[in-house]
Amino acid sequence: MTLSASILLATCNGEAYIEPLLKSIMRQRRAPSELLVSDDASEDGTVGAIERFAEEAAFQVLLQRNDVRLDVVTNFERLVERASGDVIFLCDQDDVWLPEKVARLMDVFQDRPDVIGVFSDSFLVDSSGDRRRGTFWSTIHCRAADRAALADGRGLIDLVTRPCVPGHALGFRSSARELILPLSRGCLHDMWISRLLAGVGGLLAVEQPLVEYRLHGANAAGLRANARRAFSRDAWNAPGQWAQEAVATEELIGRLHERAPGVLGTADEAALRERASFLEHRSLLPSGRLHRIRPITAEVVSGRYSRYSNGLRSIGLDLLRQVD
Repeated sequence: MTLSASILLATCNGEAYIEPLLKSIMRQRRAPSELLVSDDASEDGTVGAIERFAEEAAFQVLLQRNDVRLDVVTNFERLVERASGDVIFLCDQDDVWLPEKVARLMDVFQDRPDVIGVFSDSFLVDSSGDRRRGTFWSTIHCRAADRAALADGRGLIDLVTRPCVPGHALGFRSSARELILPLSRGCLHDMWISRLLAGVGGLLAVEQPLVEYRLHGANAAGLRANARRAFSRDAWNAPGQWAQEAVATEELIGRLHERAPGVLGTADEAALRERASFLEHRSLLPSGRLHRIRPITAEVVSGRYSRYSNGLRSIGLDLLRQVD
């Protein structure tokens, strides 16, 4: 049986880059069965561009407009709920897909019924679309051993600590909906989805870049235009977000126990809980810098800074940052 594909696009004031993305979807060697778009109350020409595209597309384009702005996680959650394809692709409004992306990933799903999620590498491009040195994987130091561990069901802890499966490069079977919905509000949608897929095993890497990931200085998440490294191990680099991430980690444990009993090993669960505790402690550091020295030193001695953050860089951040 030939599998069908749904592309899910969440937009919000994306006029600057939406047309190159839509053209790249039109040029796919294997067309999707549908493109679902949820627009988050755009105030520019984004909706008009999508409506013009829908008139030309050889596949179904369904646009939903939010009168009141929600957020990116809720936007994608609604899209995942509505997708009718056998395989779901997440799509960002400012990237460009290479012509073979859908076909290449769908071939894996067609040939490997055991695989629940597939992801690829990405080229990095600037705001003008010119390619930069290196790829997404090389920039975040995602090694072949890391990718092999994910395929074998061994990479959950490293993926939680250092995300390397961004949504723009990910496809997953719609049968995973029961596992991933509702999405967590403690982390980004693609982090939540990729962690759960890794938790149940079968998250396979395709060893080639299939997306041009645009860095333009206003990216909602992930790399920034001037970043040398992506997806810091400091969660999102703010105490409030560390607390959210700690909650999301506990949610991850609960979801795996509830929806996939027995897949989460004792050692992995212990490591996840330790990471959640570490992030919570960091979020509660005292406001006075001198008063932070003792709790930070205790965490250094425990080794948790090296296991769950950027080591010396994170220690310096915690010592020097302003705390309200």
